[in-house]
Amino acid sequence: MKERVRTHIAYHGVLLAVLILSLWLLSGVSYDPRLQMSVVVLATLFYVAWALLHHYRQHDLTTQIVVEYVLIGTLGITLVFLLIQ
Repeated sequence: MKERVRTHIAYHGVLLAVLILSLWLLSGVSYDPRLQMSVVVLATLFYVAWALLHHYRQHDLTTQIVVEYVLIGTLGITLVFLLIQ
């Protein structure tokens, strides 16, 4: 059980680090909306890929989970796009 908790902490630690790095990059390219969108899209792709890999390794990946993460990612990209404009 402890090993499983450590694995989850490691997975989520990597996700948190990448998302924090993405926020840092967003602030660094605040002068260029295209670069900002690129950072957001790359962060979203990482988020979706990470989530799908995580669920796959936990043996609970379903079509519903895939659709959910893709829709959440699309919503996030859309919101940022509308805010940048």
